[in-house]
Amino acid sequence: MSMAAFSIGIGNLWKFPYVVGNNGGGAFLVAYLIFIVLFSSVGLTAEYAVGRCFRTGAVGSYREIWR
Repeated sequence: MSMAAFSIGIGNLWKFPYVVGNNGGGAFLVAYLIFIVLFSSVGLTAEYAVGRCFRTGAVGSYREIWR
């Protein structure tokens, strides 16, 4: 199951920019990449902040949050 999900995800990751570029959506592709970097950096920073706040790993932090 996990390998199928990985393969589908990687296929979408490689195919999406190719299809958008061939159909004249280069400007959209640039905006898409900027938003991906922006949102992933914010999410990663939040993940680190939660971990440091509770001084546990990922599972322990989320257990504390949902209590």
